[in-house]
Amino acid sequence: MEMELLLLLTICLLMFSGKTFGNETGHDKIIIKEDEDVILPCSLKTIHEDDKSNFDWKMDDKDVLLYESGTVNPSTQHDQFRGRVSHFQNGEKSENASIKIIKTKVSDSGQYTCIDINQLPPEKLNQVVLTVEYILKDRTGEKTTGAYAEPSVRTVNENDDWALLRCKVLGASPKPIVVLYNSTGNKVSDKEPQIIQNGNHYDVILETTVTKTDNYTCVATQEELHHQSNDTTFVHFGEKDRAGEKTNGEGNGDTRWSGGITLGIIIGVVIGVLIGVPFGIVFIRWRRSNEVANKKIPVRRDDTTNSHSTPLQNGAQGDHYAQNNSSGL
Repeated sequence: MEMELLLLLTICLLMFSGKTFGNETGHDKIIIKEDEDVILPCSLKTIHEDDKSNFDWKMDDKDVLLYESGTVNPSTQHDQFRGRVSHFQNGEKSENASIKIIKTKVSDSGQYTCIDINQLPPEKLNQVVLTVEYILKDRTGEKTTGAYAEPSVRTVNENDDWALLRCKVLGASPKPIVVLYNSTGNKVSDKEPQIIQNGNHYDVILETTVTKTDNYTCVATQEELHHQSNDTTFVHFGEKDRAGEKTNGEGNGDTRWSGGITLGIIIGVVIGVLIGVPFGIVFIRWRRSNEVANKKIPVRRDDTTNSHSTPLQNGAQGDHYAQNNSSGL
């Protein structure tokens, strides 16, 4: 059980400060990856309660950090380390002369020496051999003997069911490896790239057909230059809605059917309005004219009396005419 705990503690220490090894001469060996931070350990023989310790770190013939009377003296620091190296204080006592280097570079690899300048003559306390290993990353802008690959990916043709993507890398040297991935990191390239060589420089064109809505990333890698760069494009499938945006690509057939039905309803409503409104107006007018024609007009009483008395008056006049005729005879 104790051995297991000791092994676990050793692993944790290695994870914290890179791979550290010791040898018979007292040199520490640390191996880390580029852009990682590292702590180079050193302890002074004299403890200074008031933090007036003095020590100096050198890498080969370069000044890494000069610490005097509790402060960093930047006047002698090499430009390579400026702004990236600090005194790693761990505790109240000032016997700790460790330093921390952030965002390490491959050029930081070398032999580092911790010197106690409180001693006369100055005494070398510790030596650390640091190895910083390359990683694949975008090195565009860095100096190189070749030409870094800079990929670009675009959609060159598409419909509702598929899209043709084209990834281009122009003038790269040495020849890059070009691959297209989806958002989950799976390779989706279904064709071999077209490669055009012009001397030591290469043009690479990779075309791939995709059928799913997703982010697609074209990655160009040059192992010899420890360079890797990428470009991403988004592809969306589906019918366009009224606002001009695309709907979900699933169920395109149902979307087309529903769109046709909606259009048919709209056309039917328009035709109904055009025919129904004039017909309704004619019907209303016809109904009103019938109501006026069938409406009964009330009759006055005096009109009724006169109409009945007229025959009597005519009869009386006839009798009077007859009497006159008889008297003349």
